[in-house]
Amino acid sequence: MTLIDRWQENFKALSAPYIGRIVIVGLSDDGRYWRLFTGMGGRSAGSNNRYYRLLPDLNGHGDYVKTEVHDPALQKGDPSTTLYIAHRSRKGWHVASNGEQTEGLSIALALGASFEEAQRLYLNEGPQADFTARISAAVNDSRTTR
Repeated sequence: MTLIDRWQENFKALSAPYIGRIVIVGLSDDGRYWRLFTGMGGRSAGSNNRYYRLLPDLNGHGDYVKTEVHDPALQKGDPSTTLYIAHRSRKGWHVASNGEQTEGLSIALALGASFEEAQRLYLNEGPQADFTARISAAVNDSRTTR
């Protein structure tokens, strides 16, 4: 199977009605900058009722991205599994994830913890969300190839 075949197969799978949650890490074309991407889908009307919103950080850490509700009337269930910070930067660390762990990871990494230590508290969302796995990625400015 060629790389193009794999890409086409993956793209077809991602075109399915429920894409789940996605976290992608890569480098810019010139290899100088990290890129973090997230995507989300949902199994319920409440999960599909979300969008990403860019918000300013008032403490000087840089802007962050949070999930928010389109229509409050459609919001159901436990909001901690659908409303969360998806991207956060802190002290040179950039974190993207599919859940509430983004904030905790960014703080732990900024304080010097390893990624494994920081992630240890976040395994899955529990029974209320069918044990959806926590997916996270983190990169540090000092690890770019500038």
